Amino acid sequence: MNARATLVQVEAVSKRFCRDLGRSLRYGVADICREIVGGSVRAERLRPGEFWAIRDVSFEVRRGEVVGIIGRNGAGKTTLLRMLNGLIKPNDGMLRVRGRVGALIALGAGFNPVLTGRENIYVNAAVLGLSAREVDRLLDAIIEFAELRDFIDTPVQSYSSGMQVRLGFSIAAHLAPDVVLVDEVLAVGDYAFREKSFARMMHLCRSGAGVIFISHNMAAILTICDRVLWLEAGTVRMSGPTEEVVSAYLAEQEEQTNRRLEEAAMPAGGDAAEVLHEQMQIRRIELRDGAGSVTTRFRKGSRLRVRVHYATMRPIPDPHFIVSVGTPRETLFVADMLRDQVAPPVLDGEGVLECVFDELPLLPGRYVVRVSVMGKTPIVKIVFPSRRAYFSVEGPGTAGNAMSLIRSAGVVRVPSEWKW
Repeated sequence: MNARATLVQVEAVSKRFCRDLGRSLRYGVADICREIVGGSVRAERLRPGEFWAIRDVSFEVRRGEVVGIIGRNGAGKTTLLRMLNGLIKPNDGMLRVRGRVGALIALGAGFNPVLTGRENIYVNAAVLGLSAREVDRLLDAIIEFAELRDFIDTPVQSYSSGMQVRLGFSIAAHLAPDVVLVDEVLAVGDYAFREKSFARMMHLCRSGAGVIFISHNMAAILTICDRVLWLEAGTVRMSGPTEEVVSAYLAEQEEQTNRRLEEAAMPAGGDAAEVLHEQMQIRRIELRDGAGSVTTRFRKGSRLRVRVHYATMRPIPDPHFIVSVGTPRETLFVADMLRDQVAPPVLDGEGVLECVFDELPLLPGRYVVRVSVMGKTPIVKIVFPSRRAYFSVEGPGTAGNAMSLIRSAGVVRVPSEWKW
């Protein structure tokens, strides 16, 4: 088989569910009868009480690839994995999986709770078509990886959630799968086991397997995924290189968080803008280079000048600004007036404040500047939402967005010296 052959092919797949159990049973019986007589159960329109869990989703996974699936709870991620694992059927579209599938899509899925861990290994292997002799050869490696040597002959019903995850992943990863499906359940495991699991997934990819990985942990997605699919309300919101999709997803999450903060601060019948900004507004942020030119494109080592245009509705005593620079997922460094013990005694009216970073230590990539304001008096706690501006650092061989370098090269360049 071709080294980059397609292992998973999903074309225009849709899946609908019914919110009402009684109707769901009636619809199910009707669909089965329609299939028996050779009719089609496909329908463009929803019946009463139904909703689309997955709608017109298409993607593929090749050998040696890790494809991440992200999205909010209820976006359809687990439904999609369950269809790939054959647990449920799509209502429309084509879904093809080539080879053996190792799946970890629900805590304890596939385990018989009254059987021991050892017995469950043999049962799971038999379902995948492995002989007892093949399992005998892999048994020690599975138990060793799961770190359950002292409990392998104990019924699984007595296992903690973390122990179940360790055993489930070890089985899925050692039975020579062509495709590995991993849902958020890895988050239950401890940090050391998660790191070991990620390393194992990388090993499987190098051996020619394909991995579909669902997680809310964007650091893990950025670390191991080659491409990402962003699902929203059952449809594909965005698909592409990991860093681009994750950056867009995190930017939207931050925007939604800011809106929720505004709503939470608004009294009944009031206006959020009046409440949040009755003392101050950060109207806009300008990014300038060392020459004073407005730009969003910098080079490593260049000067970054952050100009904050503000307006106060009343005098603000003892304000202090906080300017942070980071990636869309984490803060890298911060300039804080309170920490630096420098701040204007009072702000009144409109004005511009500037924070200067003399030398950017950042490697090529896409970054964000966030600005917020706090005060020492009880009246001014913090001005929400924090304002932000995006910029990129470019270098040789990059073209505006070089975040693909971040995973392997870090984000900050610190002077170093080599000796031998």
